[in-house]
Amino acid sequence: MDRYYLGSNTHKGFYGLYEEAIAPLDRVFLLKGGPGTGKSSLMKKVMKEGLNRGYSVECWHCSGDPNSLDGVLLKELGLAVIDATAPHAVEPKIPVAKEVIINLLDCVRRDKIKERTHLEKLINDKKECFVRAYEHLKCGFGYFTQINRLLTDNVDMGEIDLVAREYALKIVGENGGDDKVKKKSASRRFFRAITPEGVVCFDDTMKDKKVIAVKGEDVLIDRFVTTLVDSVGADTLFLNPYDADFAEGCVVGDVAVVRECDSPDCTVDLTDFEKKADLYALSRARAKLDEEIEEGVGNISKARSVHMGIERFYVGAMDFDLADKLTDRVLKDIFD
Repeated sequence: MDRYYLGSNTHKGFYGLYEEAIAPLDRVFLLKGGPGTGKSSLMKKVMKEGLNRGYSVECWHCSGDPNSLDGVLLKELGLAVIDATAPHAVEPKIPVAKEVIINLLDCVRRDKIKERTHLEKLINDKKECFVRAYEHLKCGFGYFTQINRLLTDNVDMGEIDLVAREYALKIVGENGGDDKVKKKSASRRFFRAITPEGVVCFDDTMKDKKVIAVKGEDVLIDRFVTTLVDSVGADTLFLNPYDADFAEGCVVGDVAVVRECDSPDCTVDLTDFEKKADLYALSRARAKLDEEIEEGVGNISKARSVHMGIERFYVGAMDFDLADKLTDRVLKDIFD
């Protein structure tokens, strides 16, 4: 089972890939509903049933809480179930024929929601937490740009290209030949995301692949990955969780190139190239960037805590018997 993100909290705010991920699919179930209405629970049941039936499952985790799901893809069926609420709201393009709306708010009893004023305050508090988080992430972008400029002005990117092409040839060999590797286009995902717990990824996704870990600053990794993908193509392209205009990894057949992994099969160390830049200025800018990201993460963590408070309001007002019937209907529609 593959586990990725379709969104991350970036220096531009929330950046999502939901629309493009579902565009090529045959059927999509769009879940509507507030916190605590059972969207993630429903998707976890779809995931479990899909695995039990032997389907290839891809889980899309939530960057606001990595323990929750934002979507489940059943590859052989060309079908996905996604959380279609803000900040990644999705509306049907071809209603009924392709997209089906499942409204879990139908399972909420309005008369059971108490202390509406307090609930409204929590919703506003959560918004403010994200506003502060994105302010810090945006402030860090100046340091991010400074790091990139220090390296692009002092490093011969042609040397990075040579290293990338060397590994491209190795990847071709690992996959049994160029004709088995080259792809016209790649699905875009986040392997890592900026979350309430910091930058989080799911290493178990790569357990069946040969893993190449890449070390270095973002701009060098982006050049390495971009050159490699230009050479051999890719099945999946991983975007940088702080700046989605940068690439930071890919999957090519049986080989994965990633920024982080506990036990890689080999490591490409690009940090030697950084020695050609002003190391003091580089480390100072990196420290400042890390500070701003840490502050951003702290506010995202506060947002999650407030979110859990909002969930309690809706959990207490849920008609779970009705929600179970709705879930059973979705499962039957998908699998029967």
